Amino acid sequence: ISYINLGINTSNNTRLLLVIVHRDIVKDRISILEKSGLDVDKILFVPESQARFYTKALNLKRDAAPVGIIDFSLNATSYIIISKGTLLFVRHIPVGIKAIMQGADAPAKLQEEIKKSMDAFTQEDGNEAPSSYIVTTPHDAIKNILSVLKDGLNVEFQVNPFSNYIKGPADVRKKLQTDFADDSFLDVIAPASNAFKCEINLMPDEMILKKTVDRQSKEVSRSGVAAAIIMVLVGAMIMSNIYFKDTFLN
Repeated sequence: ISYINLGINTSNNTRLLLVIVHRDIVKDRISILEKSGLDVDKILFVPESQARFYTKALNLKRDAAPVGIIDFSLNATSYIIISKGTLLFVRHIPVGIKAIMQGADAPAKLQEEIKKSMDAFTQEDGNEAPSSYIVTTPHDAIKNILSVLKDGLNVEFQVNPFSNYIKGPADVRKKLQTDFADDSFLDVIAPASNAFKCEINLMPDEMILKKTVDRQSKEVSRSGVAAAIIMVLVGAMIMSNIYFKDTFLN
């Protein structure tokens, strides 16, 4: 269990975005990574890192109006709302690029699910859903249905690919757009660029405690070695001083 503090609402209640993941699923992933020789320090919640990525990319201020982000991946779509520089709302829609390309009814289903997401957000705390949304993937199939979604939902959609905000050579960004045209690479890029700023950490408590104890043990060991070295150096200085004085007197 982890959470983000969203501040105080109009009723003076503290609002939290609570994230709950089954412990066994987390441990299975950690086990796989550790068997591969990788040390797991933090487990992130991808939508939070995506929200922080676009907050920085769009240079959104703390007092900016809520902004909607729609991230299309191969088999699903993430409906995200950013407010005050962090994730405010997220809903997973089981319609992705693959379904849009294969099924004629996919746009209608996607429109219905986005409408449900907008209604869920407005009913939660009386907020109005954003009137415009940023689409993170410049896929042709997505561009073809945006006009349908715009008319059905009465909102604006702006295609603003995440690859535009990746620092590096133009050929790298082009390769991302071509090699991952049918999927979104944002779920990898965003956590990599915002790992230390993300508040949510889904590491189990006992593993965090174990890492803390191991880290403290290493620090104690280093301190002990450093103390021993200092004592040896001080002893050597004292003995050399005695030796030179004794030699002078003799």
